[in-house]
Formats: sequence, C-alpha cells, structure tokens
Amino acid sequence: MTEKLSPIICESVSVQYDLEEDRLILTLHTADGSFLAHVTSRFARVFIQTLFKSDGLVTYCESTEWPDFVLESHSSPSAKSEEAKTLTSTATGQELKAELLTTFDITFHAEATVLEMRISGVALTLSLAQKDVHNLLLIVCRKIYEAEWNYHYWPAWLKMQVEQSTGSKIVH
Repeated sequence: MTEKLSPIICESVSVQYDLEEDRLILTLHTADGSFLAHVTSRFARVFIQTLFKSDGLVTYCESTEWPDFVLESHSSPSAKSEEAKTLTSTATGQELKAELLTTFDITFHAEATVLEMRISGVALTLSLAQKDVHNLLLIVCRKIYEAEWNYHYWPAWLKMQVEQSTGSKIVH
C-alpha cells in the first residue's frame, strides 16, 4: 500500500522569465524553504486554459480591475543569470535547481482554488482566493507576453488587462 504524503503548503509564488532556457521559473515559497520549477510554453498554455474552465473565476476576472501594484510586488524581471535557476534552501542550506514542472491538479471550490503540484518528489499545495488566482493568472500572462510566447487563446478581457499593465497593445 502506497503511503500518501501530506502536501507542503505554499505561502507565496514568484514568477520570472529565463531568457536562456525560454521558460518561466516559479519559485514556490513555504514556511521551511522554497522550491523552483521550470514551466514551458506548452505547460503554461494548458495551465491557463484549465483555469478558464472555472466559470466563477472567469466571471470574477472579467469584472475586476487589476491594480499595477499587485503585479509589481509579486513579479520579478527576466532572469538572465544562474541566480534565477538556483536557490539556496533556508531549511537545509543546500542549493536547489529548478526542475521541469510536468503535472498539476486544480480543484475549484466556492471559497478557493487549490493548485497541487509535485517538485523534487515533494507534494506542494497552493490555496488561493479568486482575487489571488486572478493576480497569479495575470502575472503569468504578463511573463508569457514578455517572453513573446503564443497568447492567441487568451480571452479579450485578459488581453486588455495585460495591455493595461504593460502599457502596450497586443496585436496578432
């Protein structure tokens, strides 16, 4: 019988774009340290399209303004060095390397959306209120826009909010 491990709760997430690897880097912060994950363009697309399956989230996002200060406090500039690809664990003092994120589970609840993923063999859980999912979605989408990845699948409201936060027009 396989023992199910209790997931570690993530307290916050930061997002960077790694120009050399052409991947996003998620830093998932927990009470005991941090975990790094590479995210490919394909994975990001599937993640975003999965979030769009929540009617409640889409309704919330379509009708909500997104203040720029939220993005700036949670986002980081593009990563151009090894600093973004490695991190020293505060719990163990060991250097951590970004691992490719290949699977996730999203559970939609009335009060929160729960993201579950596995990095370095560790189950991580991030529980977000709609406002926080909205902010994470827009931060990731801004990084996708900066990376010049494909964003044709975004709905009009998302393009508009990313345009407002970047000060530029999204053109196909």
